[in-house]
Amino acid sequence: KGSYPDSVELPAWSYSQRTTAADGHLCEKTFDKVTYSGHDELSALSQLLAYFVAEGTLGFDEAGDPFQLSVTGDHEDEVRALCERLSITCCSAVAEGRSVKKIRLGGGRQLARYFYSSCGHYSYNKRLPAWVLNLPPDELTRVWEVLKTTDGSVNENGRVVYGTTSLELARQVQEL
Repeated sequence: KGSYPDSVELPAWSYSQRTTAADGHLCEKTFDKVTYSGHDELSALSQLLAYFVAEGTLGFDEAGDPFQLSVTGDHEDEVRALCERLSITCCSAVAEGRSVKKIRLGGGRQLARYFYSSCGHYSYNKRLPAWVLNLPPDELTRVWEVLKTTDGSVNENGRVVYGTTSLELARQVQEL
């Protein structure tokens, strides 16, 4: 049957760093928690997570913390629409010497940390968060459509085939 969670929270986050000015001033920055709630926001977030597990990458700083989130591929319009529903900024570019578009999502470290902890990082350990798998059937269909359009194909018998190196994600796709 499935249900929507009451909300999904990205925890508050803060950091400090010394400025390069001569005084070596310590600068602190704090980000309040972000809460997504309601069917529209949770639908958009679940689909954005599906794009990430199929086509997403994270950038890491020197300390190994995720700070940047991107979705690669020709899904710009769809990803932009989902970001708009979640009030997340995004921009796209084609890296020099490459032909594939990369859509960089705003939200910085806070969003990157949530995606990292909820979905994994490298292709072999990507997964969907448990709350996504518990959504109502119509919402799961939307998630499946995203996965099909990214890493799916139709074989000569007309069957949809989904390809992933992640055993956990493969099992989750079978559930869908």
